Amino acid sequence: LSNRSHASVAIESLLMELTKLSFPSLTLANLSLGITGSCQSNASDIGTGDTYYWALLECAQYASSQKMIVSSICLRRYLAKCLPLNQLKALLTHANESLRLAGFLAIEAIVPCYTVDSGDHEGILDTEVAIWTETLMYASKSNDKGYTSKLLACLHRLLRRLQTSEQQREAEPRLHAFVCTFLIDYIALQKGLYPGTVAEKEFFALSLVRSIVAFASGIHAEISVKHSSKRNTQSNKLAAEATYILHHLVSKLTSFLPVLHSIWDTTRATAFELVRDVVRWALENNITLPESLTDVEQRQAIYFRSIHLASSPRQREADTGARMLAVLYISAPNPPSARADFFKNLLSLLIERLDNAEMTLSAILNSDSSKETLESGSGDNSSP
Repeated sequence: LSNRSHASVAIESLLMELTKLSFPSLTLANLSLGITGSCQSNASDIGTGDTYYWALLECAQYASSQKMIVSSICLRRYLAKCLPLNQLKALLTHANESLRLAGFLAIEAIVPCYTVDSGDHEGILDTEVAIWTETLMYASKSNDKGYTSKLLACLHRLLRRLQTSEQQREAEPRLHAFVCTFLIDYIALQKGLYPGTVAEKEFFALSLVRSIVAFASGIHAEISVKHSSKRNTQSNKLAAEATYILHHLVSKLTSFLPVLHSIWDTTRATAFELVRDVVRWALENNITLPESLTDVEQRQAIYFRSIHLASSPRQREADTGARMLAVLYISAPNPPSARADFFKNLLSLLIERLDNAEMTLSAILNSDSSKETLESGSGDNSSP
């Protein structure tokens, strides 16, 4: 298949043969087998009908990589006939993770087949955003970190293409609406980080938000290094989009703080890293943090709660308290000496508690009852 024209003919012929096969029609009802069941990623678990759809997705990916879908009307027509849009959506919520992932990897390739004009980039992006909006909540449920990483990589590519499109788009911006309203507010906060949720949802939600932070801060950094005189209207518009997303994350910081109380060690660590990165960006760009991290009384309440938890003999509670203290430290308001004063107060409290512990231990050892206990414990013990 080294020759593109021969490859196109070969794939079209293959798709023509696939349309003649009498596989059972898998509708949305029986193809979406339920996400609550056991999700196996082993390709051998894919049934005959599912293998048919997997082959279509692979054909679409290969044809797209060779620029054949844009140039061949017949190829687009055959792909759309073999894999209608409703079937694609069903595959994206399939119980088998391998098939779901193959579907997301092929979205960019297959969606142009559903449009009359393959050059209608705006319409194609609108369709892709609609597909992601409809299916991501179900597709995100997985125990496999590799699956999550690849799924977020697909999403990142979509965000990059939306970013490019926004520079020439005259209509209302859709990037921050998709990212802020859907990805952050709905998928991450409402469906992923509610109290008592499972570790897999917490992991995906936090991974999703961290990828958004990396995406938006990357754009912001790229444009910020340009001299203001060289920045055109498109760059300014893109910078505004990235800044809007990061401002939205700063406004939601309070919603991420309760995740520091999670029972899962990995969740607490990831949540802290997320909060740290957002706070650091806000301070570097002179963005006001939420009231819970700036108001003196509220910071004091968090401080007392953090000290109480950090003093707990339970590892999970002590870890939560330590991370909350760290958040108070990095979010300390100006002047810069506030951080040094905060750290000095912690050291003073630690020294005071160590002195009290030493005094209490000495008092116990010097008391009459403790002496009697030690003497009775060593008096008649003849064992080695």
